[in-house]
Amino acid sequence: MRSLSGPALLSAFLFLGGCTSDAIDAAKKDTNDFGGASSGGEGFTPGTPGGGGTTSGLGPNEIRLTMEVPETAAPDAESSRRNLRLVKPESISVYATTDNSVSVPAEITYNDDLSATIAFPGGLPLGPDTLIEARFGDEVYRSMAADADQNVQVNPFSEFLVRQTIAKYSAFDIQAITDCTEQDDCTGKAAWASLADQIHDFEIDIPGTASKETALSLLGARGDFTSYIDDMMQYALSLDTSSGELAVLEGNYNSVFFGVELGQTFLESNLSNAGFWGVRTGQEQVLSPREDHVYPGLSFASVSDLLPGLNSTVLSGDIPYSRELLTHQAGNTFCLRDNSIWELNSHTPAVGSASIVNDIRLTAGRALFQTVTNNFSSSIGWTRNPYYMDAFISEPPADSNTPDRIVSSYFTAGKAIALELEGESYKRRDILENHFLSVIDINVERQSGFELSSVNGAYNIVYTSQRQGSSSSCQTFDNQPVMEVETGTGIWTVNSGNGSINESVATSVLARLPSGSVQWENTTSVTRNRLVSRRPSYRNNAVLYDGRLNFGISQLPTDEMAKPQLGVGASTPDGSFMAVNMNDSPGGDGLLIASSQHAIPAPTNGRYRLQGVSLGMSEDTNVLQHMNHATLTINSASSATLDPRILEVTHSVSGSTVSAPSLVDSLGDSVTLVYADAGNGQASFSCTDTTGELTLEGFFTPDQNQFYLRLRDTRNGEENIGLVLATRIR
Repeated sequence: MRSLSGPALLSAFLFLGGCTSDAIDAAKKDTNDFGGASSGGEGFTPGTPGGGGTTSGLGPNEIRLTMEVPETAAPDAESSRRNLRLVKPESISVYATTDNSVSVPAEITYNDDLSATIAFPGGLPLGPDTLIEARFGDEVYRSMAADADQNVQVNPFSEFLVRQTIAKYSAFDIQAITDCTEQDDCTGKAAWASLADQIHDFEIDIPGTASKETALSLLGARGDFTSYIDDMMQYALSLDTSSGELAVLEGNYNSVFFGVELGQTFLESNLSNAGFWGVRTGQEQVLSPREDHVYPGLSFASVSDLLPGLNSTVLSGDIPYSRELLTHQAGNTFCLRDNSIWELNSHTPAVGSASIVNDIRLTAGRALFQTVTNNFSSSIGWTRNPYYMDAFISEPPADSNTPDRIVSSYFTAGKAIALELEGESYKRRDILENHFLSVIDINVERQSGFELSSVNGAYNIVYTSQRQGSSSSCQTFDNQPVMEVETGTGIWTVNSGNGSINESVATSVLARLPSGSVQWENTTSVTRNRLVSRRPSYRNNAVLYDGRLNFGISQLPTDEMAKPQLGVGASTPDGSFMAVNMNDSPGGDGLLIASSQHAIPAPTNGRYRLQGVSLGMSEDTNVLQHMNHATLTINSASSATLDPRILEVTHSVSGSTVSAPSLVDSLGDSVTLVYADAGNGQASFSCTDTTGELTLEGFFTPDQNQFYLRLRDTRNGEENIGLVLATRIR
């Protein structure tokens, strides 16, 4: 049966500890009490998003308010996160968003710890209808009263959201969202409170010399921050109601996680201010031999008792990952910093909400937990900014309510921060790096009893990988590339009887040479052999075969826990779709996606969300572009239109600077593409102008809802190469 009929609200809670039923059971018992942490100060708490606080000591109709101002407004005040200063507000007022002359009933108590407690006799505001204004000297900042964790921060971040809301929402919109929060079956019920809370998880430093208006201008120039707010504000306007019983989405997924970074390091004095390329790949985390491990994964389960009057779904997930960097200094000195520098880290989303739209997309605002790793004798704190998730969900089979895949791509920034342990808590010290990350996250259904015979026959493939070829001693080798980015598209022919794979691909390579020059290797055809076998999972003290796979080159590991030559991947239960995390293979670190060949013709119409990653290089720049909800419209059997939306980060090599993410339209207002069906599920899109060519080529799935494409863009004097996903919007 088809149980995803109609939009459905998911209250999605993610917890550390892997994708197990224990995590979901713990979620049902969670009391939303995180101890005595406060929302201000220089503390660093792993397992929290960073900007939140605690409901400890608060009544159900109360919020705790803290005020933060730029350093220029209170230079002697207590330091807080993001280079702000904690101050005690001199006055607080509460009024209606649409009319500041209309007061909202509230009881205000000033506390000894600089905070204030505000009680709402009529119940906590959950929508954008109520504003709080706090004053300190000449500084006045506003915040929405709604907040998912009942801890309201009044600062430049909240003021920016207020201004955006007043500028973009009509009085009708504000009332409609507020009405939605009072309905049990409204899909956007929790969206606004999530937005008001999650903007404080962004790790964007406000310069010490900034005034209020300068701070707001800086935030307005951050493309990841402003696009997140825009997306979430639109999400909050999702006012559909569920028809009948809310959809039940249950299932367990193996995740294949791939992230490309561009950033700037301050960790080592001899490398300070150097830019870097980085790559992250999902890894299994061994807790003890032959016992439970943590695998990159995702789990859903329906819950009826987390939110009063609202059916909801718990989402538990964890992505252990390894990381490798190549630093690039002015003068073209390169240094490799591989995964021996950092412990295995964890990419884990936190509390949030999500909606299923048109039975085909999962949309949500996601916050990410902070983590702590050790670097030699010191501790490093890792922060991640929230992101807006717009994922594709496959249609479940007729006899199931479980989609066999959830596919997404998103952008998130963050920091590495030196930590000092004081007693039992961490204090923030120097910033060790800023990093900007484009992610592709493929989740395929996990099912016990998986047999290798399911993986058989011809598959279309597309992949991207990075080889970083310098050394830790910062020595380079003449005429050998220090950085290579490879993409490929082609065919796998799999013989499940012996696990052999014949691979025939067209490959292209973009390389940085030791001199700093950029080299493009024209597309070449390559035929080579691969191997595949089942990889066991150790869960609940049992050995399972649940879709995880080894991929080798000339041999497969004899020890079931050993790392295969090419990487580890996962398959859908029917073997028709696979993804592989290539890790430390001859091709480097990367992502490969495979789907069974078929005779279905390419779609001749439809709108698709284009998401994914592109790396660009010129003589003096490194550029990371993330396709941020661009739209690909298929107009006919031979024509398509691309409406781009891109987040871009640029490293100036000679200037030793890395720009903050900007929202740009570097491809123009829209691009007309020549669209071609190459048969067997393969397709391409292309355009040529006076400055170069844009090419997207790869394959589409039998449902005609998904394209997986490699990208090359030579326009505007820069070589760009990458991997993108185009998934149907409706």
